[in-house]
Amino acid sequence: TASAPSSDAPSSADETTQLRTEVGEALPKLEAAIDAFCFQKGIIKTCDAVLAASGSGFEGVYLAVWNLIVLVEGSQLELYIQTVRPLKLRAEDGPGRGQAKQMVSSDLAELYIQAAEIKHRFDKFIKSIGEATGAKVNLPTALKRISRAFEKIFFDCKNPGSCEKIADIVRAMLTATSMKQVAKIAMAFLEFDGIVIVRIKDRFVEKPSPGGWRDLMINFYLAGDPNR
Repeated sequence: TASAPSSDAPSSADETTQLRTEVGEALPKLEAAIDAFCFQKGIIKTCDAVLAASGSGFEGVYLAVWNLIVLVEGSQLELYIQTVRPLKLRAEDGPGRGQAKQMVSSDLAELYIQAAEIKHRFDKFIKSIGEATGAKVNLPTALKRISRAFEKIFFDCKNPGSCEKIADIVRAMLTATSMKQVAKIAMAFLEFDGIVIVRIKDRFVEKPSPGGWRDLMINFYLAGDPNR
């Protein structure tokens, strides 16, 4: 089993080499396990049943909550829409043209090493947004579990084996209590010139997740980070 580095960058060449070795050993083993699983008899029907069951319990709840927000916070929702529009334009006009792609496309170990190096500065920025907007800040102490990164690599049908689309090894959540506060958070990102926004997913209004979950996802990198 490969272990992702902690929030601190590897402190020695030995630790870096160990990480690369573990990732290299884990990839073919995981690929073999996935192949064995996918060739099970009736696996497609089983997966379809699991997906149907997992989404049905929450969709109604999420929709009811959203309908209440629309009813109670109509004017705040309009403010949110007007704020997110220039945020999306900023991403679409940026270097990624609205897409989040890593500069590292095939070396997962290197991607985690770079993530560990930038996490402290990322956390500091997110905390400043929370303080400026009054939002609740949730900062994971560790990087994204490497097993989840493996899943994304192997289940990318268009480009299997590539890690260029893994954009959340370093991540955070800002929780708001109203759409007005969400708009305030979006504006704080828009006005800060120390980041480069590469992708916006408006899952409140434009396209909720398949299970009904709604949020605003912002992919960005710090302007001074050479690894982006």
